Amino acid sequence: MKKVGSVLLLVIAVAAIAVFLWWRQLNHYATPEQLTLSILDAPVTVQRDEMGVPYLFAETEADLIRAQGFVVAQDRLFQLEFYRALINGRQAELIGEAGFESDVQVRVLGLVQNAKRHARILAPGAREYLERYASGVNAYLECCAEDFPFELGVVGLEPAPWTVDDFMAVMHYVGFVHSRNWEDELMVVRLTAALGPELAGELLPRHRNPERAVPDHELPSDGLTAVGEPSPAISGPARGVPGDAEARIAELSVAPDPSPFPAFGSNNWAVAPERMAGGAALLANDPHLDARVLPGPWIPMGLFAGEIRAFGLALPAMPGLLVGRNAHVAWGVTNGYGDSQDLFFEETSPDGERYRDGDVWKPFDVREETIRVKDKDAELGYTEEMLRVRSTVRGPVVSDHPGFDSGADVDLSLRWALAGPQRPEIGIDRFLTATGVDELEAAVLDIDIMFFNVAIADRHGAIARRSSGRVPIRAAGVGA
Repeated sequence: MKKVGSVLLLVIAVAAIAVFLWWRQLNHYATPEQLTLSILDAPVTVQRDEMGVPYLFAETEADLIRAQGFVVAQDRLFQLEFYRALINGRQAELIGEAGFESDVQVRVLGLVQNAKRHARILAPGAREYLERYASGVNAYLECCAEDFPFELGVVGLEPAPWTVDDFMAVMHYVGFVHSRNWEDELMVVRLTAALGPELAGELLPRHRNPERAVPDHELPSDGLTAVGEPSPAISGPARGVPGDAEARIAELSVAPDPSPFPAFGSNNWAVAPERMAGGAALLANDPHLDARVLPGPWIPMGLFAGEIRAFGLALPAMPGLLVGRNAHVAWGVTNGYGDSQDLFFEETSPDGERYRDGDVWKPFDVREETIRVKDKDAELGYTEEMLRVRSTVRGPVVSDHPGFDSGADVDLSLRWALAGPQRPEIGIDRFLTATGVDELEAAVLDIDIMFFNVAIADRHGAIARRSSGRVPIRAAGVGA
Protein backbone atom coordinates (compact mmCIF):
# COMPACT_ATOMS: atom_id res chain seq x y z
CA MET A 1 0.00 0.00 0.00
CA LYS A 2 2.84 2.31 0.93
CA LYS A 3 4.55 1.51 -2.40
CA VAL A 4 1.38 2.34 -4.37
CA GLY A 5 1.14 5.67 -2.55
CA SER A 6 4.76 6.49 -3.34
CA VAL A 7 4.25 5.65 -7.02
CA LEU A 8 1.11 7.80 -7.09
CA LEU A 9 2.98 10.74 -5.56
CA LEU A 10 5.77 10.29 -8.10
CA VAL A 11 3.26 10.28 -10.98
CA ILE A 12 1.61 13.43 -9.64
CA ALA A 13 4.99 15.15 -9.23
CA VAL A 14 6.06 14.25 -12.78
CA ALA A 15 2.71 15.44 -14.16
CA ALA A 16 3.02 18.72 -12.24
CA ILE A 17 6.52 19.30 -13.63
CA ALA A 18 5.32 18.50 -17.15
CA VAL A 19 2.39 20.93 -16.84
CA PHE A 20 4.72 23.61 -15.47
CA LEU A 21 7.22 23.18 -18.32
CA TRP A 22 4.38 23.12 -20.89
CA TRP A 23 2.89 26.28 -19.40
CA ARG A 24 6.25 28.10 -19.37
CA GLN A 25 6.84 27.47 -23.05
CA LEU A 26 3.20 28.00 -24.02
CA ASN A 27 3.53 31.67 -24.95
CA HIS A 28 7.12 31.54 -26.17
CA TYR A 29 7.41 33.11 -29.60
CA ALA A 30 10.10 33.87 -32.11
CA THR A 31 11.95 37.16 -31.45
CA PRO A 32 14.10 37.75 -34.54
CA GLU A 33 16.90 40.31 -34.26
CA GLN A 34 16.25 41.51 -37.82
CA LEU A 35 12.77 42.51 -39.02
CA THR A 36 12.61 42.30 -42.81
CA LEU A 37 8.91 42.92 -43.37
CA SER A 38 7.24 44.00 -46.60
CA ILE A 39 5.90 47.11 -44.81
CA LEU A 40 9.44 48.30 -44.00
CA ASP A 41 11.61 50.39 -46.30
CA ALA A 42 14.72 48.84 -44.72
CA PRO A 43 15.42 46.13 -42.12
CA VAL A 44 14.95 47.07 -38.45
CA THR A 45 17.15 45.60 -35.71
CA VAL A 46 15.48 44.51 -32.46
CA GLN A 47 17.77 43.83 -29.51
CA ARG A 48 16.39 42.59 -26.18
CA ASP A 49 18.07 42.79 -22.81
CA GLU A 50 18.07 40.06 -20.17
CA MET A 51 14.56 41.11 -19.07
CA GLY A 52 13.19 40.93 -22.61
CA VAL A 53 12.92 44.72 -22.99
CA PRO A 54 13.13 45.53 -26.73
CA TYR A 55 15.38 48.19 -28.28
CA LEU A 56 14.47 49.03 -31.88
CA PHE A 57 17.01 50.46 -34.36
CA ALA A 58 15.60 51.76 -37.66
CA GLU A 59 16.85 54.02 -40.43
CA THR A 60 13.76 56.26 -40.46
CA GLU A 61 11.05 57.33 -38.03
CA ALA A 62 8.42 55.81 -40.33
CA ASP A 63 10.02 52.36 -40.12
CA LEU A 64 10.58 52.80 -36.38
CA ILE A 65 6.86 53.26 -35.71
CA ARG A 66 5.93 50.38 -38.03
CA ALA A 67 8.39 48.10 -36.24
CA GLN A 68 7.11 49.26 -32.85
CA GLY A 69 3.60 48.15 -33.83
CA PHE A 70 4.96 44.73 -34.84
CA VAL A 71 6.94 44.22 -31.61
CA VAL A 72 4.08 45.40 -29.38
CA ALA A 73 1.70 42.95 -31.10
CA GLN A 74 4.34 40.26 -30.63
CA ASP A 75 4.57 40.94 -26.88
CA ARG A 76 1.04 42.09 -26.02
CA LEU A 77 -1.48 40.80 -28.60
CA PHE A 78 -3.89 39.48 -25.97
CA GLN A 79 -3.79 42.83 -24.18
CA LEU A 80 -4.44 44.72 -27.42
CA GLU A 81 -7.42 42.57 -28.32
CA PHE A 82 -8.86 42.63 -24.80
CA TYR A 83 -8.56 46.44 -24.73
CA ARG A 84 -10.45 46.63 -28.01
CA ALA A 85 -13.21 44.37 -26.71
CA LEU A 86 -13.46 46.43 -23.50
CA ILE A 87 -13.66 49.73 -25.42
CA ASN A 88 -16.23 48.37 -27.87
CA GLY A 89 -18.47 47.19 -25.03
CA ARG A 90 -17.86 43.46 -25.58
CA GLN A 91 -16.46 42.54 -22.18
CA ALA A 92 -19.60 40.65 -21.06
CA GLU A 93 -19.35 38.58 -24.24
CA LEU A 94 -15.99 37.31 -23.00
CA ILE A 95 -16.30 37.12 -19.20
CA GLY A 96 -20.04 37.13 -18.56
CA GLU A 97 -22.19 39.23 -16.23
CA ALA A 98 -19.17 40.80 -14.50
CA GLY A 99 -18.46 42.83 -17.64
CA PHE A 100 -22.03 43.99 -18.28
CA GLU A 101 -21.99 47.31 -16.41
CA SER A 102 -18.74 48.37 -18.10
CA ASP A 103 -20.23 47.52 -21.50
CA VAL A 104 -23.31 49.60 -20.72
CA GLN A 105 -21.21 52.63 -19.78
CA VAL A 106 -19.07 52.73 -22.92
CA ARG A 107 -22.07 51.98 -25.17
CA VAL A 108 -24.28 54.65 -23.59
CA LEU A 109 -21.54 57.26 -23.84
CA GLY A 110 -20.98 56.38 -27.50
CA LEU A 111 -17.23 56.25 -26.97
CA VAL A 112 -16.45 54.39 -30.21
CA GLN A 113 -18.74 56.65 -32.26
CA ASN A 114 -16.98 59.72 -30.84
CA ALA A 115 -13.60 58.25 -31.79
CA LYS A 116 -14.71 57.49 -35.35
CA ARG A 117 -15.92 61.07 -35.83
CA HIS A 118 -12.61 62.33 -34.53
CA ALA A 119 -10.63 60.00 -36.81
CA ARG A 120 -12.36 61.48 -39.87
CA ILE A 121 -10.88 64.94 -39.26
CA LEU A 122 -7.33 63.97 -38.31
CA ALA A 123 -4.48 65.99 -39.79
CA PRO A 124 -2.46 64.07 -42.44
CA GLY A 125 0.60 63.76 -40.17
CA ALA A 126 -1.40 62.42 -37.22
CA ARG A 127 -3.27 59.93 -39.42
CA GLU A 128 -0.06 58.70 -41.04
CA TYR A 129 1.54 58.19 -37.61
CA LEU A 130 -1.34 55.92 -36.52
CA GLU A 131 -1.47 54.15 -39.90
CA ARG A 132 2.20 53.22 -39.63
CA TYR A 133 1.66 51.72 -36.19
CA ALA A 134 -1.43 49.84 -37.43
CA SER A 135 0.54 48.42 -40.36
CA GLY A 136 3.08 46.97 -37.91
CA VAL A 137 0.41 45.37 -35.72
CA ASN A 138 -1.35 43.95 -38.78
CA ALA A 139 1.90 42.61 -40.23
CA TYR A 140 2.26 40.51 -37.09
CA LEU A 141 -1.32 39.25 -37.41
CA GLU A 142 -0.62 38.16 -40.99
CA CYS A 143 2.69 36.39 -40.41
CA CYS A 144 2.61 34.83 -37.00
CA ALA A 145 -0.67 33.09 -36.20
CA GLU A 146 1.24 30.09 -34.81
CA ASP A 147 2.72 32.34 -32.11
CA PHE A 148 -0.56 33.91 -30.96
CA PRO A 149 -0.95 33.83 -27.15
CA PHE A 150 -2.83 30.95 -25.58
CA GLU A 151 -5.14 33.35 -23.66
CA LEU A 152 -6.89 34.48 -26.86
CA GLY A 153 -8.46 31.06 -27.31
CA VAL A 154 -9.34 30.73 -23.64
CA VAL A 155 -11.60 33.81 -23.67
CA GLY A 156 -12.70 33.42 -27.30
CA LEU A 157 -11.01 36.49 -28.79
CA GLU A 158 -10.44 36.41 -32.55
CA PRO A 159 -7.69 38.83 -33.64
CA ALA A 160 -8.66 41.18 -36.47
CA PRO A 161 -6.81 43.95 -38.36
CA TRP A 162 -6.36 47.23 -36.49
CA THR A 163 -7.36 50.60 -37.94
CA VAL A 164 -6.88 54.28 -37.13
CA ASP A 165 -10.42 54.21 -35.68
CA ASP A 166 -9.33 51.54 -33.17
CA PHE A 167 -6.35 53.54 -31.93
CA MET A 168 -8.44 56.71 -31.66
CA ALA A 169 -10.97 54.73 -29.59
CA VAL A 170 -8.16 53.75 -27.20
CA MET A 171 -7.21 57.41 -26.75
CA HIS A 172 -10.84 58.37 -26.15
CA TYR A 173 -11.09 55.57 -23.58
CA VAL A 174 -8.00 56.92 -21.80
CA GLY A 175 -9.79 60.30 -21.78
CA PHE A 176 -12.86 58.62 -20.28
CA VAL A 177 -10.81 56.99 -17.50
CA HIS A 178 -9.08 60.33 -16.81
CA SER A 179 -12.28 62.41 -16.59
CA ARG A 180 -14.88 60.42 -14.72
CA ASN A 181 -16.13 63.43 -12.76
CA TRP A 182 -19.69 62.38 -13.69
CA GLU A 183 -19.34 60.00 -10.71
CA ASP A 184 -18.79 62.98 -8.38
CA GLU A 185 -21.77 64.81 -9.85
CA LEU A 186 -23.92 61.70 -9.49
CA MET A 187 -22.89 61.53 -5.84
CA VAL A 188 -24.13 65.13 -5.43
CA VAL A 189 -27.51 64.08 -6.87
CA ARG A 190 -27.66 61.12 -4.49
CA LEU A 191 -26.83 63.35 -1.52
CA THR A 192 -29.53 65.81 -2.49
CA ALA A 193 -32.07 63.01 -2.96
CA ALA A 194 -31.23 61.54 0.44
CA LEU A 195 -30.91 64.77 2.47
CA GLY A 196 -32.96 67.35 0.62
CA PRO A 197 -31.57 70.46 -1.10
CA GLU A 198 -31.15 72.58 2.04
CA LEU A 199 -29.05 70.15 4.09
CA ALA A 200 -27.13 68.95 1.04
CA GLY A 201 -26.36 72.57 0.21
CA GLU A 202 -24.81 73.04 3.66
CA LEU A 203 -22.60 69.99 3.23
CA LEU A 204 -21.49 70.54 -0.35
CA PRO A 205 -18.97 73.22 -1.32
CA ARG A 206 -19.67 75.48 -4.30
CA HIS A 207 -16.97 75.27 -6.94
CA ARG A 208 -16.57 78.27 -9.24
CA ASN A 209 -14.01 79.37 -11.78
CA PRO A 210 -12.09 82.07 -9.85
CA GLU A 211 -11.59 84.20 -12.94
CA ARG A 212 -12.90 83.58 -16.42
CA ALA A 213 -9.97 83.37 -18.83
CA VAL A 214 -12.08 84.18 -21.90
CA PRO A 215 -14.26 87.31 -22.17
CA ASP A 216 -18.03 86.76 -22.37
CA HIS A 217 -18.24 87.76 -26.02
CA GLU A 218 -15.68 85.09 -26.96
CA LEU A 219 -17.47 82.18 -25.25
CA PRO A 220 -18.59 79.47 -27.70
CA SER A 221 -22.17 80.10 -28.79
CA ASP A 222 -23.28 76.49 -29.13
CA GLY A 223 -26.31 77.02 -26.92
CA LEU A 224 -25.17 74.34 -24.50
CA THR A 225 -23.22 76.27 -21.87
CA ALA A 226 -24.29 75.56 -18.30
CA VAL A 227 -25.91 78.56 -16.63
CA GLY A 228 -27.03 79.40 -13.11
CA GLU A 229 -26.72 77.49 -9.86
CA PRO A 230 -26.99 73.69 -9.73
CA SER A 231 -30.58 72.70 -10.51
CA PRO A 232 -33.12 72.48 -7.68
CA ALA A 233 -34.91 69.76 -9.69
CA ILE A 234 -34.41 67.19 -6.94
CA SER A 235 -36.96 67.74 -4.23
CA GLY A 236 -35.81 64.92 -1.79
CA PRO A 237 -35.39 63.68 0.81
CA ALA A 238 -35.94 60.18 -0.54
CA ARG A 239 -38.74 58.07 0.92
CA GLY A 240 -37.90 56.00 3.96
CA VAL A 241 -34.99 58.17 5.11
CA PRO A 242 -35.32 59.30 8.75
CA GLY A 243 -36.30 62.92 9.24
CA ASP A 244 -33.58 63.99 11.59
CA ALA A 245 -30.51 65.29 9.75
CA GLU A 246 -27.88 63.55 11.88
CA ALA A 247 -29.48 60.15 11.37
CA ARG A 248 -29.88 60.78 7.66
CA ILE A 249 -26.21 61.65 7.26
CA ALA A 250 -25.16 58.61 9.33
CA GLU A 251 -27.18 56.28 7.08
CA LEU A 252 -25.87 57.68 3.80
CA SER A 253 -24.34 55.37 1.22
CA VAL A 254 -23.96 57.54 -1.85
CA ALA A 255 -20.31 57.20 -2.85
CA PRO A 256 -19.24 55.23 -5.96
CA ASP A 257 -18.50 51.56 -5.31
CA PRO A 258 -14.96 51.15 -4.01
CA SER A 259 -12.34 49.76 -6.36
CA PRO A 260 -11.04 46.25 -5.60
CA PHE A 261 -7.52 47.70 -5.92
CA PRO A 262 -5.81 50.12 -3.52
CA ALA A 263 -6.11 53.80 -4.40
CA PHE A 264 -2.91 55.32 -5.72
CA GLY A 265 -1.82 58.83 -6.47
CA SER A 266 0.85 59.83 -8.96
CA ASN A 267 3.60 62.41 -8.89
CA ASN A 268 6.10 64.15 -11.09
CA TRP A 269 8.39 67.08 -10.48
CA ALA A 270 11.35 68.91 -11.96
CA VAL A 271 14.26 70.78 -10.37
CA ALA A 272 15.93 73.75 -12.07
CA PRO A 273 19.72 73.68 -12.71
CA GLU A 274 20.52 76.39 -10.14
CA ARG A 275 19.21 74.09 -7.39
CA MET A 276 21.23 71.09 -8.59
CA ALA A 277 24.85 70.35 -7.62
CA GLY A 278 25.52 69.10 -11.15
CA GLY A 279 24.14 72.22 -12.82
CA ALA A 280 21.57 70.36 -14.94
CA ALA A 281 17.78 70.08 -14.67
CA LEU A 282 16.36 66.96 -13.03
CA LEU A 283 13.00 65.32 -13.84
CA ALA A 284 11.31 62.62 -11.75
CA ASN A 285 8.04 60.82 -12.51
CA ASP A 286 6.09 57.98 -10.90
CA PRO A 287 2.69 57.27 -12.50
CA HIS A 288 1.88 54.83 -9.63
CA LEU A 289 0.12 52.26 -11.79
CA ASP A 290 -0.30 49.02 -9.87
CA ALA A 291 2.36 46.53 -11.00
CA ARG A 292 0.29 43.66 -9.61
CA VAL A 293 -2.38 44.10 -12.28
CA LEU A 294 -1.26 41.91 -15.19
CA PRO A 295 -0.60 42.36 -17.99
CA GLY A 296 1.00 45.62 -16.93
CA PRO A 297 -0.21 48.84 -18.56
CA TRP A 298 3.29 49.92 -19.62
CA ILE A 299 5.79 48.49 -22.10
CA PRO A 300 9.38 49.66 -21.50
CA MET A 301 11.29 50.05 -24.77
CA GLY A 302 14.03 51.93 -26.58
CA LEU A 303 13.36 53.60 -29.94
CA PHE A 304 16.24 54.71 -32.18
CA ALA A 305 16.18 56.13 -35.72
CA GLY A 306 18.31 58.94 -37.18
CA GLU A 307 18.18 61.78 -34.64
CA ILE A 308 15.68 59.90 -32.46
CA ARG A 309 17.36 58.32 -29.44
CA ALA A 310 14.57 57.64 -26.96
CA PHE A 311 13.81 55.30 -24.08
CA GLY A 312 10.77 55.10 -21.84
CA LEU A 313 7.31 53.61 -21.44
CA ALA A 314 4.68 53.02 -24.12
CA LEU A 315 1.02 52.09 -23.81
CA PRO A 316 0.23 48.97 -25.87
CA ALA A 317 -2.24 50.63 -28.24
CA MET A 318 -0.45 53.97 -28.57
CA PRO A 319 2.62 54.56 -30.76
CA GLY A 320 5.72 56.34 -29.44
CA LEU A 321 6.48 56.83 -25.74
CA LEU A 322 4.07 58.40 -23.28
CA VAL A 323 6.71 58.61 -20.54
CA GLY A 324 10.38 58.89 -21.40
CA ARG A 325 13.30 60.86 -22.68
CA ASN A 326 15.13 61.46 -25.92
CA ALA A 327 18.55 63.05 -26.47
CA HIS A 328 17.16 66.54 -25.80
CA VAL A 329 14.19 66.45 -23.43
CA ALA A 330 12.50 64.26 -20.80
CA TRP A 331 8.80 64.11 -19.96
CA GLY A 332 6.65 62.40 -17.34
CA VAL A 333 2.87 62.16 -16.92
CA THR A 334 0.32 61.86 -14.15
CA ASN A 335 -3.47 61.80 -14.37
CA GLY A 336 -4.92 65.29 -14.96
CA TYR A 337 -8.54 64.49 -13.93
CA GLY A 338 -9.96 67.16 -16.24
CA ASP A 339 -13.49 68.32 -15.33
CA SER A 340 -14.89 67.75 -18.81
CA GLN A 341 -18.33 66.35 -17.97
CA ASP A 342 -21.61 67.83 -16.75
CA LEU A 343 -24.89 66.22 -15.74
CA PHE A 344 -28.07 68.00 -16.85
CA PHE A 345 -31.56 67.63 -15.45
CA GLU A 346 -33.89 66.98 -18.39
CA GLU A 347 -37.56 67.90 -18.38
CA THR A 348 -39.37 65.14 -20.28
CA SER A 349 -42.88 64.52 -21.54
CA PRO A 350 -45.09 62.01 -19.67
CA ASP A 351 -44.59 59.40 -22.41
CA GLY A 352 -40.80 59.77 -22.16
CA GLU A 353 -40.43 60.41 -25.90
CA ARG A 354 -39.71 64.17 -25.85
CA TYR A 355 -37.62 66.61 -23.83
CA ARG A 356 -37.61 70.37 -23.36
CA ASP A 357 -34.84 72.41 -25.00
CA GLY A 358 -35.48 76.02 -24.10
CA ASP A 359 -39.06 76.71 -25.19
CA VAL A 360 -39.18 73.82 -27.64
CA TRP A 361 -40.15 70.18 -27.07
CA LYS A 362 -37.93 67.88 -29.11
CA PRO A 363 -38.03 64.13 -29.74
CA PHE A 364 -35.18 62.15 -28.25
CA ASP A 365 -32.64 60.71 -30.63
CA VAL A 366 -32.86 56.97 -30.00
CA ARG A 367 -30.39 54.24 -30.87
CA GLU A 368 -30.36 50.59 -29.90
CA GLU A 369 -27.35 48.51 -28.88
CA THR A 370 -27.24 44.75 -28.37
CA ILE A 371 -24.92 43.43 -25.65
CA ARG A 372 -24.05 39.76 -25.62
CA VAL A 373 -23.53 38.20 -22.18
CA LYS A 374 -21.59 34.94 -21.95
CA ASP A 375 -23.76 32.17 -20.49
CA LYS A 376 -22.63 28.55 -20.78
CA ASP A 377 -26.16 27.36 -20.02
CA ALA A 378 -27.70 29.28 -22.94
CA GLU A 379 -28.28 27.49 -26.24
CA LEU A 380 -25.87 29.75 -28.15
CA GLY A 381 -23.44 30.15 -25.25
CA TYR A 382 -24.63 33.70 -24.60
CA THR A 383 -27.76 35.75 -23.96
CA GLU A 384 -28.54 39.14 -25.49
CA GLU A 385 -29.55 42.32 -23.69
CA MET A 386 -31.06 45.18 -25.67
CA LEU A 387 -29.93 48.68 -24.74
CA ARG A 388 -32.16 51.60 -25.76
CA VAL A 389 -30.22 54.86 -25.52
CA ARG A 390 -32.10 58.18 -25.56
CA SER A 391 -30.09 61.32 -26.30
CA THR A 392 -30.71 65.07 -26.15
CA VAL A 393 -28.69 67.88 -27.74
CA ARG A 394 -26.59 67.77 -24.58
CA GLY A 395 -25.81 64.07 -24.66
CA PRO A 396 -27.15 60.61 -23.73
CA VAL A 397 -29.70 60.17 -20.94
CA VAL A 398 -27.55 58.16 -18.56
CA SER A 399 -30.04 57.74 -15.71
CA ASP A 400 -31.88 55.08 -17.74
CA HIS A 401 -29.03 52.61 -17.30
CA PRO A 402 -27.19 50.47 -14.71
CA GLY A 403 -24.11 52.10 -13.25
CA PHE A 404 -25.62 55.60 -13.47
CA ASP A 405 -28.25 55.24 -10.72
CA SER A 406 -28.93 58.62 -9.11
CA GLY A 407 -31.27 57.57 -6.31
CA ALA A 408 -33.73 60.20 -7.53
CA ASP A 409 -36.67 60.17 -9.91
CA VAL A 410 -35.05 62.44 -12.51
CA ASP A 411 -33.79 62.16 -16.06
CA LEU A 412 -30.09 63.00 -16.24
CA SER A 413 -28.17 63.55 -19.46
CA LEU A 414 -24.40 63.73 -19.63
CA ARG A 415 -22.54 66.29 -21.69
CA TRP A 416 -18.90 65.45 -22.36
CA ALA A 417 -16.32 67.67 -24.02
CA LEU A 418 -14.80 64.64 -25.76
CA ALA A 419 -18.09 64.02 -27.59
CA GLY A 420 -17.91 67.47 -29.19
CA PRO A 421 -15.72 68.91 -31.95
CA GLN A 422 -12.02 68.07 -31.62
CA ARG A 423 -8.84 69.41 -33.13
CA PRO A 424 -7.18 67.44 -35.93
CA GLU A 425 -3.89 67.01 -34.04
CA ILE A 426 -3.12 64.29 -31.46
CA GLY A 427 0.12 65.73 -30.01
CA ILE A 428 1.75 62.43 -29.02
CA ASP A 429 3.17 62.01 -32.54
CA ARG A 430 5.70 64.79 -31.83
CA PHE A 431 7.09 63.60 -28.47
CA LEU A 432 9.93 61.51 -29.91
CA THR A 433 11.28 64.34 -32.09
CA ALA A 434 10.91 67.25 -29.62
CA THR A 435 14.21 69.11 -29.17
CA GLY A 436 13.32 71.02 -26.00
CA VAL A 437 10.69 72.19 -23.55
CA ASP A 438 9.01 74.54 -26.05
CA GLU A 439 8.37 71.84 -28.64
CA LEU A 440 7.20 69.33 -26.05
CA GLU A 441 4.82 71.90 -24.52
CA ALA A 442 3.35 72.66 -27.95
CA ALA A 443 2.75 68.94 -28.52
CA VAL A 444 1.04 68.55 -25.12
CA LEU A 445 -1.29 71.48 -25.88
CA ASP A 446 -2.49 69.63 -28.99
CA ILE A 447 -3.76 66.70 -26.90
CA ASP A 448 -7.50 67.32 -26.57
CA ILE A 449 -8.75 63.88 -25.61
CA MET A 450 -6.45 62.71 -22.78
CA PHE A 451 -5.98 64.49 -19.46
CA PHE A 452 -2.37 64.53 -18.31
CA ASN A 453 -0.20 66.66 -16.09
CA VAL A 454 3.08 66.64 -18.00
CA ALA A 455 6.34 67.62 -16.30
CA ILE A 456 9.20 68.46 -18.67
CA ALA A 457 12.93 69.15 -18.45
CA ASP A 458 15.47 69.62 -21.25
CA ARG A 459 19.24 69.47 -21.68
CA HIS A 460 19.46 73.28 -21.72
CA GLY A 461 18.10 73.44 -18.18
CA ALA A 462 14.54 74.55 -18.94
CA ILE A 463 11.71 72.99 -16.90
CA ALA A 464 7.94 73.24 -17.32
CA ARG A 465 4.58 71.74 -16.48
CA ARG A 466 1.66 71.59 -18.90
CA SER A 467 -1.82 70.05 -18.70
CA SER A 468 -3.59 68.45 -21.62
CA GLY A 469 -7.24 67.75 -22.41
CA ARG A 470 -10.27 69.80 -23.41
CA VAL A 471 -12.22 71.30 -20.49
CA PRO A 472 -15.28 73.48 -21.16
CA ILE A 473 -15.36 77.14 -20.09
CA ARG A 474 -18.70 77.30 -18.29
CA ALA A 475 -20.52 80.59 -18.77
CA ALA A 476 -21.73 80.72 -15.16
CA GLY A 477 -18.45 79.47 -13.73
CA VAL A 478 -20.19 76.49 -12.13
CA GLY A 479 -18.76 73.04 -12.84
CA ALA A 480 -20.57 70.98 -10.22
